[in-house]
Amino acid sequence: MVTRLRFIAIVASGGVLGGCTLLTSLDGLSSDAAGSDATAPASEAGSDGAAAGDAGPGDTGADGSGLDGSTRDAAPDAPSPVNLAPNPGLETGKPDCAPWGGYEATLASESPGRSGALACRVCAKPDVPFFTIDGDVLTAPPIGSRYRAEAWVRAIGTTKPATVDLHLRTYNTVGGFVDRDQAVSSEIQIGTQWAKLEVEMTVTKTAERLDVFVAGGPPVGAGTPCFLVDDILVVSEN
Repeated sequence: MVTRLRFIAIVASGGVLGGCTLLTSLDGLSSDAAGSDATAPASEAGSDGAAAGDAGPGDTGADGSGLDGSTRDAAPDAPSPVNLAPNPGLETGKPDCAPWGGYEATLASESPGRSGALACRVCAKPDVPFFTIDGDVLTAPPIGSRYRAEAWVRAIGTTKPATVDLHLRTYNTVGGFVDRDQAVSSEIQIGTQWAKLEVEMTVTKTAERLDVFVAGGPPVGAGTPCFLVDDILVVSEN
């Protein structure tokens, strides 16, 4: 077998490349000789000469990922949402549970907490039907933004409120305090075991601030109603 390669003389820019004819004899060479055969099918050629179908456990998979299907398809863990609540575990150690405040209530750190060293005891002032622990979460929440809140509560002392619930609320203060949006969880009757309150809200009106609060109702029996709260969570769901 003889292959003839011709280089044709080219004349350009006043220069000349000389033409030549190269004859190369390939007689005696095997037509299926091993080497870098560009026409070899993928099933027969690999980087180590092994067939792709013979790849062992340590070899790269058919899609080049090196992973089996179950591993490739596993989604990465989603990042934990940011808790917007101030001092959510009530662990600052300040005697009044700061930066949390209260409406018609006195606040005091209490040990132990549900998940840490401290919780907050919330007690009503005398002769009030409604009292809270509350805290601002953020300013100027955008219309259409969605939020979810949780809080854990339980009874403490000899007198408890008839019910406890959890609120998300937006409000304005210019020209006086005005509620804008508000969502309220189901009311629950608390006992000595921790119970979780949950509520969700979508912002539909412009407002200066978003806050969260846990509210207690009137007392069951005589005395000052109190409850414990811990592990408050507020997250954006957008």
